[in-house]
Amino acid sequence: MVTGIKDFLPFTAAAGVVVGALVSNFGTYLLEKRKQAAESKRLALAFRGEIRALLELVKRRKYIETFQWFIEQMESTGNKYYPKMQIRREYFPVFTNNVGHIGLLKNPLPELIAQFYIQANSVLEDIESYRDGSLNDVGFADLVENTKEVCALFQETLSIGELIIKETEARY
Repeated sequence: MVTGIKDFLPFTAAAGVVVGALVSNFGTYLLEKRKQAAESKRLALAFRGEIRALLELVKRRKYIETFQWFIEQMESTGNKYYPKMQIRREYFPVFTNNVGHIGLLKNPLPELIAQFYIQANSVLEDIESYRDGSLNDVGFADLVENTKEVCALFQETLSIGELIIKETEARY
């Protein structure tokens, strides 16, 4: 039976230890959350910057217009034309160096970013096929259809890039 304040001291000390541990853990949790939020924001802005630069390059170099011109030329003349664009560098350093961290980003950015870069790589592979002669033996109708498909994929990829920019601005 508890008879005096001395009997409460062990409970008070234990309660103090528990409260101290809770405050310490909560403080650590808050610091970690803040650190993770800052890292997420830096990563999102880096992806936004890289994607914005890629979209601007495509626009300035008129890649979509070039594909459309080749399609029009083939359809109007009946001759084969191969869109040959010189792309010699790796244009995805932010993605390459941070792909393992896209899970830190707020939804739907991880999924959109993965889709954007996979499709962009596919477009680059297709452009390389025009350049290296892989499509030289393809029939005329198949070449026209292939070029239309690549152009549509290119346009869809650019739209995803624009959506990533908007989502990043809305979430960060």
